[in-house]
Amino acid sequence: MTTGEGSTAAALAALAERWPHVTLVAGDPPGDGRWIGVDEIVAGPELDRIVQRLLDGEACGARDVAGSYLSGWLGLVLVEPPAAAWARDGGVWPLGAADLAVRPHALGWFDGYAARGGLRPVDLATLADELVALLTPVFAAVRARLPYGLAGMWGAVADGLAEHPALVDALAARVPRLRSRPRFQTVLWSGGEHRAVVRGTCCLWHKVFPGDPDPDGEGYCTSCPHRTDSSRAATIAGWLEAGEPV
Repeated sequence: MTTGEGSTAAALAALAERWPHVTLVAGDPPGDGRWIGVDEIVAGPELDRIVQRLLDGEACGARDVAGSYLSGWLGLVLVEPPAAAWARDGGVWPLGAADLAVRPHALGWFDGYAARGGLRPVDLATLADELVALLTPVFAAVRARLPYGLAGMWGAVADGLAEHPALVDALAARVPRLRSRPRFQTVLWSGGEHRAVVRGTCCLWHKVFPGDPDPDGEGYCTSCPHRTDSSRAATIAGWLEAGEPV
């Protein structure tokens, strides 16, 4: 494994294809005023502004939904890049809050991730320890502002790491609140088989859905644990047949 500053840039470049909607930056983020250090999020004022934008927008005023969305989106952007880099290269960049920055989207999620420092070899236990140390104060800060539990927050992390079950197990050994697990469902279509992720934790979108949520239809995400397998399969197969992204 190559180490040093350039190695982080190479690792993030290799991951960019998986996350075309996220800007991945090695080193300091652009000085355009749109990026926030993870240590700043934990400190409070920036997080207060993000919470209010969510309540005014995507969460439709529902504080528990805002808690689910915010912790899920933050957890996702903070764990997926290092998990994928570790699986590919056997190492990660420094994962301290002061070493990382994210870029909030106007609608509440995060579409940028910046990491300072070079790639360094770590084992699975060290990676799990560092991710727990990173996320624990972040989730505590969200929990202090919004009525959403730690079981849901860590469950969303597990869902985001569906392709990394050994890491999920290592996190669960350190975080008793991490109890739910994602699973996979095979969807058949004319092109063969597609392996779909079924989350173990609901994001609560159904609470702000403008209508009556139907597990066989609309109101639940396609990957939601409350959605029926038959409805999920039919929807995903339809997307695949139409050439739409899944």
